[in-house]
Amino acid sequence: MALANVMQHLVARQRLLDCGKCGTLKVLLKSGASRCLVCHNRRSREYYHSSATRRRKQRESYVMRKYGLSIGLLQELLQQAGCCAIYRKRWQDCTKAKRTHDDAIFLQHLYVDHAHQTGKVRGLLCNACNTAIGLFEEDRARLLSALSYLDEQEHR
Repeated sequence: MALANVMQHLVARQRLLDCGKCGTLKVLLKSGASRCLVCHNRRSREYYHSSATRRRKQRESYVMRKYGLSIGLLQELLQQAGCCAIYRKRWQDCTKAKRTHDDAIFLQHLYVDHAHQTGKVRGLLCNACNTAIGLFEEDRARLLSALSYLDEQEHR
């Protein structure tokens, strides 16, 4: 009789651990609750895409977490220059790195440039300039060497 109760408990527990919607194994949280990560991530993604408020709040949270700046401070930085700090192209004319819902938001076109050693924000750059600095690993000597190379090739 005791074995039958244990078996029923195990079967009931297994039903709790398998997701009823997609059948994948749920993750047991510290609180003791279980959650299907596949379904949870799907619902979060759907909510993110359907809610402009959610996207705005997540963007603000990300910028604050990553750079320690509010969106308001970044908008002030944008208004001071209004363009890529290197190329001087208006942010509306900069090519986006990815397809998004919010084309009217400058952070889809300009990226926060920061010193990786100190974390200090230097300015806003278009995707091409930000990528170039990253590929040159922020090494001034390499950047100057590339500039000399281009000058030499141009005068040949």
